[in-house]
Amino acid sequence: MCRPNCCTKAASRQTFEAVLVDCAEERNISLLKSIRMGQRNKKSVAVAILDEQTALRGAFGMGAHFVVFKPISCGRAKSSFRAAKALMKRERCRSVPVSVRIPVYLRSLNGEAGHGSIFGLSEGGISVELSLQRIDACVLSFCFTLPDTTILIEAPGLIAWQQF
Repeated sequence: MCRPNCCTKAASRQTFEAVLVDCAEERNISLLKSIRMGQRNKKSVAVAILDEQTALRGAFGMGAHFVVFKPISCGRAKSSFRAAKALMKRERCRSVPVSVRIPVYLRSLNGEAGHGSIFGLSEGGISVELSLQRIDACVLSFCFTLPDTTILIEAPGLIAWQQF
């Protein structure tokens, strides 16, 4: 068993896909809160294990997505963990980019244009390596063709950040 501050600090330095916390003790409740509030684990799926005396509303206020009540029955645990697993899969698909190498053409609204390569693709966006050193515009249009297809994809985009 580790000390509360020790666990909180160690947990804040790591990224977790899921967090399972037995909330029977007050320090574990604060651990769940601190993990969910930390920058690295905002999207972690949190499961709180509660006894009958702990208020359900309080568990969701701590940042839990799912709750399992003690005594834990196999059926209730299975349904909660099945739902948690589905949420984790969805979050993984949204945030983990797929490595690709797709040629892309980009044009800003002020007329700057260039070629590049998409090297990361996810639900949240694309990562592009450009031939230009810097694009001063935030809004641009881009077009590319997915591998093994002939359909041209054209879309507007926003530059979230640039690395020089």
